[in-house]
Amino acid sequence: MLSVIIPVYNVENYIRECLESVVRQKTDDLEIIIVNDGSTDRSEEICVEYIKLYPDIVYVKQKNAGLGDARNLGLAHAKGEHVIFLDSDDYWREDLLDCILTGLRENPDLDILYFDAEVVYEDKESGRYDSYDARMYHRENSVKDRVYKGTEFFLNTYPLHFNVQACMAVFRKAFLTEHHILFPEGIFYEDHLFSMKAALKAELVKYLPQRLYRRRYHENSITTSVIDEKHMRDYMQVIRVMNDFVCSKAILEDIKKEELPYEELLLRKMRDKVFSLVQTFFEMCSFYTGDPDVIRPFKEEIYSKAHQMFQKKRMEKLYLEELEAVLYLCLKSEEDRKTDLMNRECVPEKFSLRQFFCECKRTYQKKSESKLKRLGFFEQNKKTGIYGGGNHTKGLLKAAGKYGKLSQDLFLLDSYAVSGEQEFEGMPVLNIRDIPMDTDRIIISSFLYEQELYESAEKYASGHVEIERIYQNEVRELCWQFIC
Repeated sequence: MLSVIIPVYNVENYIRECLESVVRQKTDDLEIIIVNDGSTDRSEEICVEYIKLYPDIVYVKQKNAGLGDARNLGLAHAKGEHVIFLDSDDYWREDLLDCILTGLRENPDLDILYFDAEVVYEDKESGRYDSYDARMYHRENSVKDRVYKGTEFFLNTYPLHFNVQACMAVFRKAFLTEHHILFPEGIFYEDHLFSMKAALKAELVKYLPQRLYRRRYHENSITTSVIDEKHMRDYMQVIRVMNDFVCSKAILEDIKKEELPYEELLLRKMRDKVFSLVQTFFEMCSFYTGDPDVIRPFKEEIYSKAHQMFQKKRMEKLYLEELEAVLYLCLKSEEDRKTDLMNRECVPEKFSLRQFFCECKRTYQKKSESKLKRLGFFEQNKKTGIYGGGNHTKGLLKAAGKYGKLSQDLFLLDSYAVSGEQEFEGMPVLNIRDIPMDTDRIIISSFLYEQELYESAEKYASGHVEIERIYQNEVRELCWQFIC
């Protein structure tokens, strides 16, 4: 059995379509749980109509406490082997359950089954995120339809395609219980911690490349609502709990026990997730028109931590994404000089923000150039083949082009192409079996098929050819900022 948990709060205009999309699913293997989170409009009246028509519906009421509380209450009542969440202003595609149950029967050991969504915009204003949504909700061309380890799925999808929406996945309930995975209660943005924790704890997950969910954007939804004091305080709290989680001794020990070949990169991506939340926080600050004292202490806390990071770790030892995050904070603190951060002891008295920014930028550029030089992008006398023709290769080439003049002897390698019949980003494309004898190095620009491509390159390359894997060092971090 599969349990669907539907929190309901003042959605009288949408709840009927939501419930209809569920009861029309052609399956008996479904437990419907409605959690009324203290609605004050006609939502309860409409829910009662459906309870009379479908007596098996589990109906629970609570005082208004928020989405996280309501979902957790639904989880406590769920009897199904798997659980799925549905927001009451959204709805399902007519064959969602059929597709999901088929996927679970074919892969009975899954902890999580992910899928995609179609975004429904009610007006032009709510559709202002359409480019972001296409990337996060339509992932069929970017994420492979296969079984992953949870950490591997996070590594493959973050940051471009890791969607934290809890409604776009099915979870094995025993898995959530075993790892005590619940939603933070009483705050907005509760999906961030839940989804990341679930992905990192899951043993086996799978992505189903189908748009089964209908995600509705309207003027009263959380995503499009005005940023007020509640939103700001909650977002600050989410950043804190996320930072506590990724830095916790428990999760670090769990990851080390797994002895993952990509452990270092995984830990860095976890920290990068917190960096991205901080960046969003500063963007929200620019829209917030309330009391500046609400956000000022948290800004100062972030600046102080950034400075402490440099005290503990020499600048040249920082990873590129750490440098990028601090560069961003430098720019934001320049805008906030009027808050007199130095007098508040967030940074030393003799601290020069402009000098600090320039030093950080120089270090970032120096590290970027040296990493790319090591791969031979700028060595005119080095013939280099790049094996892998995806978005990461495009990003890598853009990054390399920014930091120096590219070698004229670059070419792309492909497992299936016919040599000489096509080009990629202005480079000739050769079949892996046709590696020129004078090739000096091959760069493996793939994560998903890295080992497979590496073995293939070893098989067909001459003994003198150096073979580099960019996903085993921080050069790959340069790609993200250049991928559209």
